[in-house]
Amino acid sequence: MKVKKEVKENLIKKLSVVADWHQAQRDDSKVAKQMYKKKKVDSIYNLEETGLLDEFYDFLEEMDVIKLVKKITPTGVKRVMVPFFQYVLLYMLKILFGIEAINAVRPLLFSNQAAMKLVGFNAHQIKNGVCRRGEWKRKKGSSKKSTPICDDTLARNIVKISPAVIEKFFNGVISCLAKCRVFPKEISVIIDSSDIQTTQNYKGCGSVTRTKTIRDKKGNKHKIEITVYGWKIIVVFWSKLKIPLACKVVKIQESENDYALEVVKQAMKNIEPYSKIIRISEDRGFLDGKDQWWLNQQGIGFVVPAKISMDVYRDAKSYIGHKEEGGIFIKSRTKWVNKRINGKIEKIPLETELLGIEGLNSYWQYGEKGCEKEAYKRHGKINEINAIVVLIWDGKDYTQKKGRVYLTNMPVGDPFVGFDTYDDRSLIENCLYKESKQGWHIKHSPQKTEQAIVVHIFFTLTVFALSNAFHKWKKEKQKEEEEEQIGIIRKRREIALKNKNKVIVFIEGKYGIFYMAEVLILSGVEVKELPEGITSRNKIFRKYNIKETTWPP
Repeated sequence: MKVKKEVKENLIKKLSVVADWHQAQRDDSKVAKQMYKKKKVDSIYNLEETGLLDEFYDFLEEMDVIKLVKKITPTGVKRVMVPFFQYVLLYMLKILFGIEAINAVRPLLFSNQAAMKLVGFNAHQIKNGVCRRGEWKRKKGSSKKSTPICDDTLARNIVKISPAVIEKFFNGVISCLAKCRVFPKEISVIIDSSDIQTTQNYKGCGSVTRTKTIRDKKGNKHKIEITVYGWKIIVVFWSKLKIPLACKVVKIQESENDYALEVVKQAMKNIEPYSKIIRISEDRGFLDGKDQWWLNQQGIGFVVPAKISMDVYRDAKSYIGHKEEGGIFIKSRTKWVNKRINGKIEKIPLETELLGIEGLNSYWQYGEKGCEKEAYKRHGKINEINAIVVLIWDGKDYTQKKGRVYLTNMPVGDPFVGFDTYDDRSLIENCLYKESKQGWHIKHSPQKTEQAIVVHIFFTLTVFALSNAFHKWKKEKQKEEEEEQIGIIRKRREIALKNKNKVIVFIEGKYGIFYMAEVLILSGVEVKELPEGITSRNKIFRKYNIKETTWPP
Protein backbone atom coordinates (compact mmCIF):
# COMPACT_ATOMS: atom_id res chain seq x y z
CA MET A 1 0.00 0.00 0.00
CA LYS A 2 1.04 3.59 -0.59
CA VAL A 3 1.79 4.47 3.04
CA LYS A 4 4.02 1.41 3.44
CA LYS A 5 5.93 2.25 0.26
CA GLU A 6 6.54 5.79 1.48
CA VAL A 7 7.84 4.45 4.79
CA LYS A 8 10.23 2.09 3.01
CA GLU A 9 11.55 4.92 0.88
CA ASN A 10 12.12 7.28 3.77
CA LEU A 11 13.29 5.10 6.63
CA ILE A 12 16.67 3.46 6.00
CA LYS A 13 18.35 1.52 8.73
CA LYS A 14 22.08 1.12 9.29
CA LEU A 15 23.71 -2.21 8.54
CA SER A 16 25.61 -2.24 11.81
CA VAL A 17 22.40 -2.68 13.75
CA VAL A 18 21.65 -5.86 11.84
CA ALA A 19 25.15 -7.24 12.40
CA ASP A 20 25.01 -6.60 16.15
CA TRP A 21 21.51 -8.02 16.31
CA HIS A 22 22.45 -11.38 14.82
CA GLN A 23 25.78 -11.47 16.67
CA ALA A 24 27.40 -12.59 13.43
CA GLN A 25 30.76 -11.76 11.87
CA ARG A 26 31.07 -10.57 8.32
CA ASP A 27 32.88 -12.92 5.91
CA ASP A 28 31.67 -12.38 2.34
CA SER A 29 34.06 -14.95 0.84
CA LYS A 30 33.07 -17.77 3.19
CA VAL A 31 29.36 -17.12 2.79
CA ALA A 32 29.76 -17.00 -1.01
CA LYS A 33 31.56 -20.36 -1.03
CA GLN A 34 28.88 -21.90 1.15
CA MET A 35 26.16 -20.65 -1.18
CA TYR A 36 28.10 -21.99 -4.18
CA LYS A 37 28.71 -25.44 -2.71
CA LYS A 38 25.69 -26.21 -0.52
CA LYS A 39 22.96 -24.14 -2.24
CA LYS A 40 21.58 -23.44 1.23
CA VAL A 41 21.45 -20.34 3.43
CA ASP A 42 20.09 -19.76 6.92
CA SER A 43 18.33 -16.49 6.10
CA ILE A 44 18.36 -13.69 3.56
CA TYR A 45 17.00 -10.14 3.81
CA ASN A 46 16.71 -7.17 1.53
CA LEU A 47 19.24 -4.62 2.70
CA GLU A 48 16.75 -1.75 2.36
CA GLU A 49 14.18 -3.65 4.43
CA THR A 50 16.59 -4.09 7.34
CA GLY A 51 16.99 -0.32 7.55
CA LEU A 52 13.32 0.60 7.31
CA LEU A 53 12.77 2.34 10.63
CA ASP A 54 16.07 3.62 11.99
CA GLU A 55 15.76 7.18 10.72
CA PHE A 56 12.19 7.50 11.97
CA TYR A 57 13.28 6.26 15.39
CA ASP A 58 16.06 8.87 15.41
CA PHE A 59 13.40 11.49 14.74
CA LEU A 60 11.28 10.24 17.66
CA GLU A 61 14.27 10.43 19.98
CA GLU A 62 15.20 13.93 18.83
CA MET A 63 11.60 15.07 19.41
CA ASP A 64 11.68 13.49 22.93
CA VAL A 65 8.70 11.31 21.95
CA ILE A 66 10.45 8.11 23.10
CA LYS A 67 10.57 9.54 26.62
CA LEU A 68 6.80 9.99 26.53
CA VAL A 69 6.30 6.46 25.19
CA LYS A 70 8.25 5.05 28.14
CA LYS A 71 5.97 6.90 30.57
CA ILE A 72 2.79 5.19 29.32
CA THR A 73 1.54 2.73 31.93
CA PRO A 74 -1.51 0.41 31.80
CA THR A 75 -4.20 0.14 34.46
CA GLY A 76 -4.78 -3.05 36.43
CA VAL A 77 -1.59 -4.78 35.29
CA LYS A 78 0.55 -6.29 38.05
CA ARG A 79 3.09 -8.29 36.05
CA VAL A 80 4.16 -8.37 32.40
CA MET A 81 6.59 -10.65 30.57
CA VAL A 82 7.35 -7.93 28.04
CA PRO A 83 8.09 -4.28 29.02
CA PHE A 84 5.00 -2.21 28.26
CA PHE A 85 7.18 0.16 26.25
CA GLN A 86 7.51 -2.61 23.65
CA TYR A 87 3.74 -3.06 23.38
CA VAL A 88 3.34 0.65 22.70
CA LEU A 89 6.04 0.67 20.02
CA LEU A 90 4.55 -2.43 18.38
CA TYR A 91 1.12 -0.83 18.19
CA MET A 92 2.55 2.39 16.78
CA LEU A 93 4.34 0.34 14.10
CA LYS A 94 1.10 -1.50 13.32
CA ILE A 95 -0.50 1.86 12.58
CA LEU A 96 2.54 3.14 10.70
CA PHE A 97 2.57 0.08 8.44
CA GLY A 98 -1.15 0.48 7.70
CA ILE A 99 -2.16 -2.92 9.11
CA GLU A 100 -5.94 -3.00 9.37
CA ALA A 101 -6.81 -5.99 11.56
CA ILE A 102 -5.06 -7.07 14.72
CA ASN A 103 -4.92 -10.69 13.50
CA ALA A 104 -2.86 -9.52 10.50
CA VAL A 105 -0.07 -8.27 12.77
CA ARG A 106 1.66 -11.66 12.94
CA PRO A 107 2.42 -12.05 9.19
CA LEU A 108 2.80 -8.36 8.36
CA LEU A 109 4.63 -6.92 11.38
CA PHE A 110 5.97 -9.68 13.62
CA SER A 111 7.65 -11.26 10.59
CA ASN A 112 9.54 -8.00 9.92
CA GLN A 113 12.75 -8.66 11.79
CA ALA A 114 14.03 -5.10 11.46
CA ALA A 115 10.90 -3.86 13.20
CA MET A 116 11.21 -6.50 15.93
CA LYS A 117 14.80 -5.46 16.58
CA LEU A 118 13.76 -1.81 16.78
CA VAL A 119 11.13 -2.67 19.38
CA GLY A 120 13.75 -4.48 21.47
CA PHE A 121 13.31 -8.22 20.89
CA ASN A 122 16.51 -10.24 20.56
CA ALA A 123 17.21 -12.96 17.99
CA HIS A 124 16.20 -15.80 20.35
CA GLN A 125 12.85 -14.13 21.19
CA ILE A 126 12.15 -13.46 17.52
CA LYS A 127 12.75 -17.09 16.65
CA ASN A 128 11.27 -18.86 19.70
CA GLY A 129 8.98 -16.31 21.36
CA VAL A 130 9.32 -14.75 24.80
CA CYS A 131 7.82 -17.86 26.44
CA ARG A 132 6.71 -21.40 25.55
CA ARG A 133 3.05 -20.80 26.36
CA GLY A 134 0.79 -22.31 23.71
CA GLU A 135 3.60 -24.35 22.20
CA TRP A 136 1.73 -27.59 22.96
CA LYS A 137 -1.03 -26.51 20.58
CA ARG A 138 1.34 -26.74 17.64
CA LYS A 139 1.03 -29.97 15.72
CA LYS A 140 3.72 -32.54 16.36
CA GLY A 141 6.48 -32.24 13.79
CA SER A 142 5.35 -28.81 12.65
CA SER A 143 8.19 -26.56 11.59
CA LYS A 144 6.17 -23.44 12.22
CA LYS A 145 7.99 -21.16 14.65
CA SER A 146 6.48 -18.72 17.08
CA THR A 147 6.78 -14.95 16.93
CA PRO A 148 7.94 -12.91 19.97
CA ILE A 149 4.34 -12.52 21.18
CA CYS A 150 0.95 -13.36 19.71
CA ASP A 151 -1.42 -10.79 18.25
CA ASP A 152 -4.00 -11.36 20.99
CA THR A 153 -1.39 -10.49 23.64
CA LEU A 154 -0.76 -7.15 21.94
CA ALA A 155 -4.48 -6.41 21.75
CA ARG A 156 -5.23 -7.37 25.36
CA ASN A 157 -2.40 -5.23 26.74
CA ILE A 158 -2.69 -2.11 24.58
CA VAL A 159 -6.36 -1.58 25.49
CA LYS A 160 -5.43 -1.39 29.19
CA ILE A 161 -4.20 2.16 28.68
CA SER A 162 -6.79 4.51 30.16
CA PRO A 163 -8.37 7.23 27.96
CA ALA A 164 -6.86 9.92 30.22
CA VAL A 165 -3.34 8.49 29.81
CA ILE A 166 -3.52 8.12 26.03
CA GLU A 167 -4.97 11.62 25.60
CA LYS A 168 -2.19 13.02 27.78
CA PHE A 169 0.34 11.16 25.62
CA PHE A 170 -1.11 12.65 22.42
CA ASN A 171 -1.07 16.17 23.86
CA GLY A 172 2.48 15.63 25.04
CA VAL A 173 3.60 14.60 21.56
CA ILE A 174 2.13 17.77 20.03
CA SER A 175 3.88 19.83 22.72
CA CYS A 176 7.17 18.12 21.85
CA LEU A 177 6.69 19.00 18.17
CA ALA A 178 5.95 22.61 19.12
CA LYS A 179 9.02 22.77 21.34
CA CYS A 180 11.14 21.52 18.43
CA ARG A 181 9.79 24.37 16.25
CA VAL A 182 7.72 22.21 13.91
CA PHE A 183 5.08 24.96 13.88
CA PRO A 184 5.67 28.59 12.87
CA LYS A 185 5.03 31.38 15.36
CA GLU A 186 1.53 32.03 14.00
CA ILE A 187 -0.77 29.47 12.44
CA SER A 188 -4.28 29.20 10.98
CA VAL A 189 -6.25 26.10 11.98
CA ILE A 190 -9.47 24.27 11.18
CA ILE A 191 -11.92 22.65 13.58
CA ASP A 192 -14.33 19.97 12.44
CA SER A 193 -15.88 16.69 13.53
CA SER A 194 -16.33 13.30 11.92
CA ASP A 195 -18.26 10.15 12.79
CA ILE A 196 -16.43 6.93 13.64
CA GLN A 197 -19.24 4.53 12.83
CA THR A 198 -19.25 1.03 14.26
CA THR A 199 -21.83 -1.69 14.83
CA GLN A 200 -24.05 -1.91 17.87
CA ASN A 201 -21.81 -4.74 19.11
CA TYR A 202 -19.20 -2.25 20.34
CA LYS A 203 -19.54 -2.00 24.13
CA GLY A 204 -20.29 1.57 25.25
CA CYS A 205 -21.00 2.96 21.78
CA GLY A 206 -23.47 5.78 21.21
CA SER A 207 -26.37 5.79 18.77
CA VAL A 208 -28.36 8.37 16.86
CA THR A 209 -31.31 8.19 14.45
CA ARG A 210 -30.96 10.22 11.30
CA THR A 211 -32.95 10.87 8.15
CA LYS A 212 -31.41 9.61 4.92
CA THR A 213 -32.55 10.29 1.36
CA ILE A 214 -32.43 7.31 -1.01
CA ARG A 215 -33.50 6.65 -4.58
CA ASP A 216 -35.59 3.71 -5.66
CA LYS A 217 -35.17 1.80 -8.93
CA LYS A 218 -37.29 4.37 -10.75
CA GLY A 219 -35.13 7.24 -9.57
CA ASN A 220 -37.67 8.62 -7.09
CA LYS A 221 -36.35 10.07 -3.83
CA HIS A 222 -37.53 8.74 -0.47
CA LYS A 223 -36.62 9.69 3.08
CA ILE A 224 -35.99 6.93 5.58
CA GLU A 225 -34.81 6.85 9.16
CA ILE A 226 -31.65 4.95 10.03
CA THR A 227 -29.83 4.38 13.31
CA VAL A 228 -26.05 4.66 13.32
CA TYR A 229 -23.74 3.58 16.11
CA GLY A 230 -20.29 4.67 17.21
CA TRP A 231 -18.37 7.72 18.31
CA LYS A 232 -17.46 11.18 17.04
CA ILE A 233 -14.05 12.83 16.95
CA ILE A 234 -13.57 16.59 17.16
CA VAL A 235 -10.19 17.77 15.91
CA VAL A 236 -8.29 21.04 15.64
CA PHE A 237 -6.16 20.62 12.53
CA TRP A 238 -3.18 22.46 11.04
CA SER A 239 -3.54 21.75 7.35
CA LYS A 240 -0.12 22.94 6.14
CA LEU A 241 1.68 19.89 7.53
CA LYS A 242 -1.48 17.84 8.14
CA ILE A 243 -1.00 17.70 11.91
CA PRO A 244 -3.92 17.38 14.39
CA LEU A 245 -3.27 19.70 17.33
CA ALA A 246 -5.99 18.50 19.70
CA CYS A 247 -8.74 15.89 19.71
CA LYS A 248 -11.84 14.93 21.69
CA VAL A 249 -13.69 11.61 21.38
CA VAL A 250 -17.40 11.64 22.29
CA LYS A 251 -20.40 9.45 21.58
CA ILE A 252 -21.90 9.86 18.13
CA GLN A 253 -25.16 11.45 19.36
CA GLU A 254 -23.43 14.28 21.21
CA SER A 255 -23.14 17.76 19.73
CA GLU A 256 -19.69 18.86 18.70
CA ASN A 257 -20.69 22.38 19.67
CA ASP A 258 -20.56 21.43 23.36
CA TYR A 259 -16.85 20.61 23.13
CA ALA A 260 -15.56 23.12 20.57
CA LEU A 261 -14.07 25.58 23.04
CA GLU A 262 -12.51 22.79 25.10
CA VAL A 263 -10.69 21.38 22.07
CA VAL A 264 -9.53 24.81 20.89
CA LYS A 265 -8.16 25.64 24.35
CA GLN A 266 -6.33 22.32 24.44
CA ALA A 267 -4.79 23.00 21.02
CA MET A 268 -3.62 26.41 22.21
CA LYS A 269 -2.13 24.85 25.35
CA ASN A 270 -0.34 22.16 23.33
CA ILE A 271 1.58 24.59 21.14
CA GLU A 272 2.22 27.44 23.57
CA PRO A 273 4.51 29.31 24.09
CA TYR A 274 6.25 28.38 20.85
CA SER A 275 3.33 29.00 18.50
CA LYS A 276 0.02 30.85 18.49
CA ILE A 277 -3.33 30.32 16.76
CA ILE A 278 -4.34 33.54 14.99
CA ARG A 279 -7.15 32.31 12.72
CA ILE A 280 -9.69 29.48 12.77
CA SER A 281 -12.32 28.29 10.29
CA GLU A 282 -15.34 26.46 11.66
CA ASP A 283 -18.16 24.41 10.23
CA ARG A 284 -21.79 25.44 10.77
CA GLY A 285 -22.08 22.82 13.52
CA PHE A 286 -19.75 24.95 15.68
CA LEU A 287 -21.83 28.12 15.36
CA ASP A 288 -22.17 29.47 18.89
CA GLY A 289 -22.11 33.19 19.63
CA LYS A 290 -20.50 32.80 23.04
CA ASP A 291 -17.67 30.64 21.63
CA GLN A 292 -17.06 33.07 18.77
CA TRP A 293 -17.06 35.97 21.22
CA TRP A 294 -14.42 34.19 23.33
CA LEU A 295 -12.27 33.73 20.22
CA ASN A 296 -12.67 37.41 19.44
CA GLN A 297 -11.57 38.34 22.97
CA GLN A 298 -8.44 36.20 22.51
CA GLY A 299 -7.58 38.05 19.29
CA ILE A 300 -8.29 34.98 17.12
CA GLY A 301 -9.97 35.59 13.78
CA PHE A 302 -12.80 33.23 12.86
CA VAL A 303 -15.00 32.45 9.87
CA VAL A 304 -18.18 30.39 10.26
CA PRO A 305 -21.28 30.03 8.02
CA ALA A 306 -24.55 31.46 9.29
CA LYS A 307 -27.72 29.36 9.37
CA ILE A 308 -30.55 30.30 7.02
CA SER A 309 -32.98 30.60 9.95
CA MET A 310 -30.89 33.27 11.69
CA ASP A 311 -31.80 36.97 11.72
CA VAL A 312 -28.23 37.92 10.87
CA TYR A 313 -28.45 35.76 7.72
CA ARG A 314 -31.52 37.61 6.47
CA ASP A 315 -30.00 40.93 7.52
CA ALA A 316 -26.84 40.27 5.49
CA LYS A 317 -28.85 39.13 2.48
CA SER A 318 -30.84 42.38 2.53
CA TYR A 319 -27.68 44.27 1.51
CA ILE A 320 -27.64 42.57 -1.91
CA GLY A 321 -28.07 45.26 -4.55
CA HIS A 322 -26.46 48.00 -2.46
CA LYS A 323 -23.62 49.94 -4.01
CA GLU A 324 -20.13 49.98 -2.56
CA GLU A 325 -20.03 52.62 0.16
CA GLY A 326 -18.99 53.01 3.80
CA GLY A 327 -18.95 49.58 5.43
CA ILE A 328 -20.01 47.79 2.24
CA PHE A 329 -17.43 46.23 -0.10
CA ILE A 330 -17.96 44.38 -3.37
CA LYS A 331 -15.07 42.42 -4.83
CA SER A 332 -14.85 39.95 -7.69
CA ARG A 333 -12.21 37.77 -9.30
CA THR A 334 -12.07 35.50 -12.31
CA LYS A 335 -10.36 32.19 -12.79
CA TRP A 336 -9.88 30.42 -16.09
CA VAL A 337 -10.63 26.73 -16.45
CA ASN A 338 -10.42 24.26 -19.33
CA LYS A 339 -13.73 23.01 -20.69
CA ARG A 340 -14.60 20.85 -23.68
CA ILE A 341 -16.88 22.74 -26.07
CA ASN A 342 -17.92 21.12 -29.37
CA GLY A 343 -15.10 18.62 -29.06
CA LYS A 344 -12.45 21.25 -28.40
CA ILE A 345 -10.74 22.22 -25.15
CA GLU A 346 -11.26 25.92 -24.50
CA LYS A 347 -10.48 28.18 -21.58
CA ILE A 348 -13.58 29.80 -20.11
CA PRO A 349 -13.82 32.38 -17.30
CA LEU A 350 -15.53 31.59 -13.99
CA GLU A 351 -16.39 34.64 -11.92
CA THR A 352 -16.79 34.81 -8.15
CA GLU A 353 -18.24 37.93 -6.55
CA LEU A 354 -18.50 38.64 -2.84
CA LEU A 355 -20.17 41.26 -0.70
CA GLY A 356 -18.44 42.31 2.51
CA ILE A 357 -20.51 44.01 5.21
CA GLU A 358 -19.17 45.64 8.37
CA GLY A 359 -20.93 46.15 11.68
CA LEU A 360 -24.07 43.99 11.58
CA ASN A 361 -25.88 44.06 14.92
CA SER A 362 -28.43 41.29 14.37
CA TYR A 363 -26.38 38.39 15.75
CA TRP A 364 -27.96 38.51 19.18
CA GLN A 365 -26.07 35.52 20.53
CA TYR A 366 -22.64 37.07 19.84
CA GLY A 367 -21.34 37.99 23.29
CA GLU A 368 -21.04 36.82 26.87
CA LYS A 369 -23.65 34.72 28.65
CA GLY A 370 -27.00 36.51 28.77
CA CYS A 371 -26.17 38.90 25.91
CA GLU A 372 -29.39 37.88 24.05
CA LYS A 373 -31.44 39.87 26.57
CA GLU A 374 -29.79 43.09 25.40
CA ALA A 375 -31.64 42.78 22.08
CA TYR A 376 -34.98 43.42 23.86
CA LYS A 377 -33.81 46.55 25.65
CA ARG A 378 -34.22 50.02 24.17
CA HIS A 379 -30.60 50.94 24.72
CA GLY A 380 -29.25 47.41 24.93
CA LYS A 381 -25.66 46.85 23.83
CA ILE A 382 -25.33 44.46 20.89
CA ASN A 383 -21.92 43.36 19.68
CA GLU A 384 -21.32 43.99 16.00
CA ILE A 385 -20.05 41.36 13.60
CA ASN A 386 -18.96 41.37 9.95
CA ALA A 387 -20.41 39.22 7.18
CA ILE A 388 -19.40 37.94 3.75
CA VAL A 389 -22.25 37.26 1.32
CA VAL A 390 -21.65 35.09 -1.74
CA LEU A 391 -23.22 36.76 -4.77
CA ILE A 392 -21.66 34.69 -7.56
CA TRP A 393 -19.57 31.55 -7.06
CA ASP A 394 -17.71 30.08 -10.06
CA GLY A 395 -20.21 31.59 -12.45
CA LYS A 396 -23.35 30.54 -10.52
CA ASP A 397 -25.64 33.36 -9.38
CA TYR A 398 -26.72 33.19 -5.72
CA THR A 399 -28.29 36.62 -5.40
CA GLN A 400 -31.80 35.16 -5.66
CA LYS A 401 -30.93 31.82 -4.02
CA LYS A 402 -30.09 30.69 -0.51
CA GLY A 403 -26.36 31.15 -0.92
CA ARG A 404 -23.67 31.20 1.73
CA VAL A 405 -23.29 33.94 4.32
CA TYR A 406 -20.13 33.81 6.44
CA LEU A 407 -19.86 35.49 9.83
CA THR A 408 -16.43 36.77 10.82
CA ASN A 409 -14.59 39.17 13.09
CA MET A 410 -11.93 39.64 10.40
CA PRO A 411 -11.83 42.78 8.20
CA VAL A 412 -14.02 42.47 5.10
CA GLY A 413 -12.53 45.27 3.01
CA ASP A 414 -11.31 42.38 0.89
CA PRO A 415 -13.93 39.68 1.56
CA PHE A 416 -11.85 37.10 -0.32
CA VAL A 417 -9.48 36.88 2.67
CA GLY A 418 -12.20 35.44 4.90
CA PHE A 419 -13.73 33.49 2.00
CA ASP A 420 -10.44 31.72 1.22
CA THR A 421 -9.83 31.08 4.92
CA TYR A 422 -13.06 29.12 5.15
CA ASP A 423 -12.47 27.43 1.80
CA ASP A 424 -9.43 25.72 3.37
CA ARG A 425 -11.79 23.96 5.76
CA SER A 426 -12.31 21.19 3.20
CA LEU A 427 -8.67 20.16 3.76
CA ILE A 428 -9.50 18.55 7.10
CA GLU A 429 -12.04 16.29 5.42
CA ASN A 430 -9.70 15.20 2.63
CA CYS A 431 -6.32 15.31 4.37
CA LEU A 432 -7.29 13.97 7.80
CA TYR A 433 -10.63 12.19 8.03
CA LYS A 434 -10.67 10.55 4.61
CA GLU A 435 -7.00 9.61 4.75
CA SER A 436 -7.11 8.32 8.33
CA LYS A 437 -10.15 6.14 7.63
CA GLN A 438 -8.84 4.65 4.38
CA GLY A 439 -5.07 4.46 4.70
CA TRP A 440 -4.66 4.48 8.48
CA HIS A 441 -7.75 2.42 9.48
CA ILE A 442 -8.77 4.68 12.34
CA LYS A 443 -12.10 2.84 12.68
CA HIS A 444 -10.53 -0.61 13.26
CA SER A 445 -9.80 -0.88 16.97
CA PRO A 446 -8.13 -3.98 18.52
CA GLN A 447 -11.24 -4.79 20.57
CA LYS A 448 -14.93 -3.85 20.44
CA THR A 449 -14.99 -1.65 23.53
CA GLU A 450 -15.11 2.07 24.18
CA GLN A 451 -11.68 2.12 25.82
CA ALA A 452 -10.18 0.23 22.87
CA ILE A 453 -11.63 2.64 20.30
CA VAL A 454 -10.41 5.70 22.23
CA VAL A 455 -6.91 4.25 22.61
CA HIS A 456 -6.81 3.33 18.92
CA ILE A 457 -8.01 6.75 17.74
CA PHE A 458 -5.42 8.65 19.77
CA PHE A 459 -2.61 6.30 18.74
CA THR A 460 -3.62 6.69 15.09
CA LEU A 461 -3.71 10.48 15.27
CA THR A 462 -0.38 10.49 17.12
CA VAL A 463 1.42 8.39 14.51
CA PHE A 464 -0.33 10.34 11.74
CA ALA A 465 1.02 13.61 13.19
CA LEU A 466 4.51 12.20 13.73
CA SER A 467 4.79 10.79 10.22
CA ASN A 468 3.87 14.15 8.70
CA ALA A 469 6.19 16.07 11.02
CA PHE A 470 8.95 13.61 10.10
CA HIS A 471 8.92 14.81 6.48
CA LYS A 472 9.52 18.40 7.60
CA TRP A 473 12.29 17.28 9.94
CA LYS A 474 13.97 15.31 7.18
CA LYS A 475 13.82 18.22 4.74
CA GLU A 476 15.39 20.52 7.31
CA LYS A 477 18.17 18.03 7.96
CA GLN A 478 18.72 17.76 4.23
CA LYS A 479 18.88 21.54 3.93
CA GLU A 480 21.41 21.80 6.76
CA GLU A 481 23.49 19.14 5.09
CA GLU A 482 23.47 20.96 1.75
CA GLU A 483 24.63 24.11 3.50
CA GLU A 484 27.40 22.33 5.39
CA GLN A 485 28.20 19.93 2.54
CA ILE A 486 28.34 17.07 5.02
CA GLY A 487 25.91 15.31 7.34
CA ILE A 488 24.27 12.11 8.42
CA ILE A 489 21.40 12.40 5.94
CA ARG A 490 23.75 12.45 2.95
CA LYS A 491 25.66 9.47 4.31
CA ARG A 492 22.46 7.54 4.77
CA ARG A 493 21.22 8.48 1.32
CA GLU A 494 24.52 7.33 -0.20
CA ILE A 495 24.31 4.07 1.75
CA ALA A 496 20.72 3.54 0.63
CA LEU A 497 21.63 4.16 -3.01
CA LYS A 498 24.70 1.97 -2.77
CA ASN A 499 22.73 -0.85 -1.17
CA LYS A 500 19.69 -0.54 -3.42
CA ASN A 501 20.18 -3.94 -5.11
CA LYS A 502 21.95 -5.71 -2.24
CA VAL A 503 20.93 -8.37 0.26
CA ILE A 504 22.42 -9.67 3.47
CA VAL A 505 22.89 -13.46 3.77
CA PHE A 506 23.42 -15.39 7.03
CA ILE A 507 25.09 -18.83 7.15
CA GLU A 508 26.38 -20.59 10.29
CA GLY A 509 27.11 -17.51 12.35
CA LYS A 510 28.58 -15.56 9.45
CA TYR A 511 27.01 -13.00 7.17
CA GLY A 512 27.87 -11.54 3.81
CA ILE A 513 26.53 -8.68 1.71
CA PHE A 514 25.98 -9.32 -1.98
CA TYR A 515 24.24 -7.94 -5.01
CA MET A 516 21.12 -9.93 -5.79
CA ALA A 517 22.65 -10.96 -9.13
CA GLU A 518 25.67 -12.37 -7.27
CA VAL A 519 23.41 -14.51 -5.09
CA LEU A 520 21.67 -15.91 -8.16
CA ILE A 521 24.94 -16.67 -9.98
CA LEU A 522 26.48 -18.31 -6.90
CA SER A 523 23.34 -20.41 -6.59
CA GLY A 524 23.68 -21.68 -10.15
CA VAL A 525 21.32 -19.35 -11.98
CA GLU A 526 22.52 -17.80 -15.23
CA VAL A 527 21.91 -14.03 -15.35
CA LYS A 528 22.10 -12.69 -18.91
CA GLU A 529 21.91 -8.96 -18.14
CA LEU A 530 24.27 -8.12 -15.30
CA PRO A 531 23.67 -4.91 -13.31
CA GLU A 532 26.15 -2.07 -13.17
CA GLY A 533 29.24 -3.03 -11.15
CA ILE A 534 29.08 -6.73 -12.08
CA THR A 535 30.99 -7.18 -15.34
CA SER A 536 31.17 -10.97 -15.56
CA ARG A 537 30.49 -14.27 -13.79
CA ASN A 538 34.21 -15.13 -13.61
CA LYS A 539 34.94 -11.86 -11.87
CA ILE A 540 32.47 -12.80 -9.14
CA PHE A 541 34.25 -16.08 -8.49
CA ARG A 542 37.62 -14.35 -8.36
CA LYS A 543 36.22 -11.72 -6.03
CA TYR A 544 35.24 -14.40 -3.47
CA ASN A 545 38.19 -16.75 -4.10
CA ILE A 546 36.04 -19.52 -5.55
CA LYS A 547 37.74 -22.05 -7.83
CA GLU A 548 35.16 -22.73 -10.51
CA THR A 549 35.16 -26.22 -12.03
CA THR A 550 31.97 -26.58 -14.01
CA TRP A 551 29.12 -24.15 -14.31
CA PRO A 552 26.28 -24.34 -13.52
CA PRO A 553 27.65 -26.17 -10.45
